[in-house]
Order: sequence, then structure tokens, then C-alpha cells
Amino acid sequence: MQRKFCSRCGLELDISMFYKDKKHNGEYQSQCKNCQNKLYETNIEVIKKWHEVNKEAIAKQRKEYQKANKEAKAIYIKQYHEANREALKEHYKEYRKNNRETLKKQMRKWYEANKEIASEKGKEYRKVNKEIVTERKKWCPKYDNNSKKREKSILQYLYN
Repeated sequence: MQRKFCSRCGLELDISMFYKDKKHNGEYQSQCKNCQNKLYETNIEVIKKWHEVNKEAIAKQRKEYQKANKEAKAIYIKQYHEANREALKEHYKEYRKNNRETLKKQMRKWYEANKEIASEKGKEYRKVNKEIVTERKKWCPKYDNNSKKREKSILQYLYN
């Protein structure tokens, strides 16, 4: 096990008691986690004030970083989703369960703002999935060929 001295408290501690240094690849910060946390707690008001004063500069810097690292971020997200597929699936399922009303409102709002797109997507879906649509017609008694009634029944089915 590696050990290191803390520059603040002077104790020799296990390397796991130090945060990794992002500026120097593979190295650790000079202060131990306990000292770092105490320093943060004592200066939290100063830190908040600094962030408030430099809000625009921070936002600009983040935006530039996002733009410069768009591809790398997309690769990272894809890898993360592949590695954590089951956990994310469970998380999304739980979220949908707990936020059903909010999601319904969002779907309705999107539908009202994008009726043409929704209609085109519906037509495309029905064209590609004819078997599924005919199967659904069997168990959905409200589904008929009258377009206005059909639209109402679909909306009622989705949002009620």
C-alpha cells in the first residue's frame, strides 16, 4: 500500500485517503480528503459567492467545453448506457412509475405543439407495423375508421 503525507495536517495516510488530481494524470492531491472537506465546509459561502459573480463566465466555459468535446461525450454516454443498461432500465421504469402525471402532461403539451409531426409519425408507424395495428384494433373497441373519433379515442387511451 502506498502512503503519502498531507500538506495541511501533516499526517502520513494511505493513498486512498487522497483525491486524485485531475490536473496531473495518475497523481493525487497534496491535502487529504478530511482536510479538503473541512476547507470546503469553511469556505462554502465564499465559493457560492464566487460562482454567483462568475455565472456567465462559467456558463460560457461549459458551453465551449461541450462544443469542443461533443463527440467524446457522445462516445462516453453510449459506453455508459451499454455498461449500465439494466440499472438504467430499472431507473427509467421507476421514474415513469413515480412521475406518470408529469409525463402525461409533457406528452400532451408536445402533441399539441407538434400535431403534424405526430400525425406523420403515426402514419409511418402504421405503415411499418400493419400487423401490430390490426392486432390492436381487435382489443381496442374505440378504434374505428372515423378519423376524429379515432384521434379522440387514441388521446383518451394515452392520457386517461
